[in-house]
Amino acid sequence: MKYLVIGLGALGLVYFAVIGAVLFWQFGPKTSVMGFDTRAVSRTAGYSAGALGGVRHNALLDATETYVETHDDVAPKILAGEAFAPVPFLNKQLEKDGEAFRVRSTDGMTALFYEVS
Repeated sequence: MKYLVIGLGALGLVYFAVIGAVLFWQFGPKTSVMGFDTRAVSRTAGYSAGALGGVRHNALLDATETYVETHDDVAPKILAGEAFAPVPFLNKQLEKDGEAFRVRSTDGMTALFYEVS
């Protein structure tokens, strides 16, 4: 009987340790226990549905994806999704797509636009 109680107690401690580890893994104080980014990348982050800024941002993302697919010497920040493609390429792609705006400059994932007629 004594060994049964000790065995059940040990089993209970192991059970609670495993449950605690799972809960910590899922709801721990860090954004990611293993150091990986857990945020989902959204193409419309920060924009209302149908907003002009979101439409333009998505056009630049599409042009940047085309740049990555068609060039071999792509900068690491562009590959990581931290920067847009070079401005001359973006403007050529926007003109090809028939967009009514162009890019004056970029800084990471921020772009300064101007209208064309």
